[in-house]
Amino acid sequence: MLKEELKRYATKIAAYSKIGEEELSAIQTLVLSQIMFVSEESISKRSWVQAFELTKNIDEDDTPFIALSIEFGAKLWTGDKTLSRGLIKRG
Repeated sequence: MLKEELKRYATKIAAYSKIGEEELSAIQTLVLSQIMFVSEESISKRSWVQAFELTKNIDEDDTPFIALSIEFGAKLWTGDKTLSRGLIKRG
């Protein structure tokens, strides 16, 4: 999903960072080489259910990100203000 999100927002990222697409691509390759990717199948059903309950009526498309965060006890890093505000309201 991260790779898909990076492709989807490449133009926006390049504009905000004020670097060219070629340099952005090189940076993304370097960063992605340092990340351990986890398959969605390795996330427990409990984490999926909890994540869905948290994202319900906020943005259910973000359920995988929340489930991963729950599964590994990791902090969620997002620029999605709707998601952030909704999750904060839910505690």
